[in-house]
Amino acid sequence: MKSVGIREFRDKASQYLASREVVAVKRHGKLVGFYLFASEKTLTKSEGRGV
Repeated sequence: MKSVGIREFRDKASQYLASREVVAVKRHGKLVGFYLFASEKTLTKSEGRGV
């Protein structure tokens, strides 16, 4: 898992969104979120469950 600052994530968003790597996003050194790759197959399964 890669850890990046929120500014770097914003500046390189297209690169991170094109990859399948999990990215931890930090702001002022504190974790604020994760980017997780979700395949179309995964999304289709969760939509069927009403999630």
